[in-house]
Amino acid sequence: MEENKGDWNDEFVHHWKYYRGHARASPSDLEFIKKKVLEKIEKYNGDKSKVKFLVLGSTPEYRNLCGELGITCYCFDFKKYNFDYLAEEVKNKPKEIFTQGNWLESIPAELANEKFDIILGDCIPNIIMPEDFQKLFENVFKLLKQDGFFMPRTYIKEKNEKLTSEEAIKKYREEGSKKPVYTWVGRELYVSSYKEGKDRIILKEIWDEIIRLHENNLLTKDEVDELNQMSYKNRNLFFSMPIREEFDESIKKVFDIKEIFFATEPYSKKLYPLHVCIKKK
Repeated sequence: MEENKGDWNDEFVHHWKYYRGHARASPSDLEFIKKKVLEKIEKYNGDKSKVKFLVLGSTPEYRNLCGELGITCYCFDFKKYNFDYLAEEVKNKPKEIFTQGNWLESIPAELANEKFDIILGDCIPNIIMPEDFQKLFENVFKLLKQDGFFMPRTYIKEKNEKLTSEEAIKKYREEGSKKPVYTWVGRELYVSSYKEGKDRIILKEIWDEIIRLHENNLLTKDEVDELNQMSYKNRNLFFSMPIREEFDESIKKVFDIKEIFFATEPYSKKLYPLHVCIKKK
């Protein structure tokens, strides 16, 4: 089968196991989410069967959390293959209900009459364009209970944030070149790959930057080999990082922001907010 490198396709999901650190919900993120789920369980006097939990995508960490807590996990993803493949990473498998569809289109019939206490979306805003946020949020609004929580975790940029890859690597070296390299310098490579006036990066542009750094003796062969596992090379998949203030304003058009959690791991640096959004009164 010919590979379509412009989408989150069958082949790309095979590389997801190499994405760690900030690409995944951290232990502190998961502990925070767990507390929110426990709030809902308490609301139902301990009856876990009443808790409705939806994942936009097939994030294995969120599915595993459902398994740990003994609640059913609904997954809403655009490809069943991704859901099935990522199940290999789910140690504590919950009862799962899968729905195939696109978050930006009409809500599938299987979900149309469902209302959820918790809706999670890991980096979902990063793989759609800012002009599509409104549609995403409106669809989530329809699926959320009146007292439910919508909790997207998102890569954000600071306003006027500029960084060269050379500066990123210099700081990485000064901090001890911690491993894995992606965890400690991946986001910085994303930021440095942004072109003036562009609202997205293409993954293959990151690979071009990695090769340039290696040719200038700023990245070692081992580090390049590690980053090669991420499947950046020749991949047209885009990634968008909204500006912090602009992203909050987009959310506020549809939801109220109850709170914002920042992971406590050293690599997080308050750059991957986990919003807790509630329906406007």
